[in-house]
Amino acid sequence: MKTNPRSRFIPEDKRDLWRSRENKGVVPFNLLQHEQTHQPLVFVHTTKATLVTTISTPWYPPRDFAILSMQANVAGAPSGAALVWDALIGGNSIFANTAERIQIAAGELVGRKTVPSRYTLPAGSKFQFQGITLSSATGPLVITLELQPL
Repeated sequence: MKTNPRSRFIPEDKRDLWRSRENKGVVPFNLLQHEQTHQPLVFVHTTKATLVTTISTPWYPPRDFAILSMQANVAGAPSGAALVWDALIGGNSIFANTAERIQIAAGELVGRKTVPSRYTLPAGSKFQFQGITLSSATGPLVITLELQPL
């Protein structure tokens, strides 16, 4: 049974979680109930109304987390080009490819969900955001992260 690379416990094929009733004394694992019981934590970062490219105030997480997804939204849509935002751990981008960065397409208020290349967020690490391309968008900008405790 291969395990999912993003999880320490869940196999790639979720059918492997269920065991037949012939295995006496073994209670089947209910993936749906497990997911509802252990929902990801939500971390929200908000900027001021005027968007800038300076690096944000750092956040030092109190424990180890895995970043499951990131998504941004703004009050006023960017025009002409996409709004692009970066996330940094210890001053380094968590995106190996610049196309993975947090983005909101021109004319849109909500961006696509993205998963960073470097998704482990260690306890006590310096976590920050930085504007890359503002594209005439108006703030505040809200970045929502889904975090899973490790």
